[in-house]
Amino acid sequence: MMSLSPVTAVRSVVKRFVPLVLAGAPMGREPRIGTVRAEDKILLPAQGATMDDCCRIAELLYGAPAAATALTIGLVELTSDVDLAVTAIYTTSGKDGGVSIAVEQIAAKRL
Repeated sequence: MMSLSPVTAVRSVVKRFVPLVLAGAPMGREPRIGTVRAEDKILLPAQGATMDDCCRIAELLYGAPAAATALTIGLVELTSDVDLAVTAIYTTSGKDGGVSIAVEQIAAKRL
């Protein structure tokens, strides 16, 4: 899950999804490379927030909601014309019911 909030007024945010493992199949293991397989665009108002989780990413990659998501590993690239506050929240759950969570603040990078 990832949350975004703009520092200033309404801005366009482009989100690109690059799967490296898609539904359990390695797509980007050497010598192959992962490429953009889905893209999403939103308008985000100042002090607003949104998130992308595994369900939304699966929906964009497969074209429909996925009932049960097989292992998918990849990258999310965010592009905006303003700085964004980005918080990445990584969660996993095991067959035994155990849950793991990690939270990271992602620094902006100018291209």
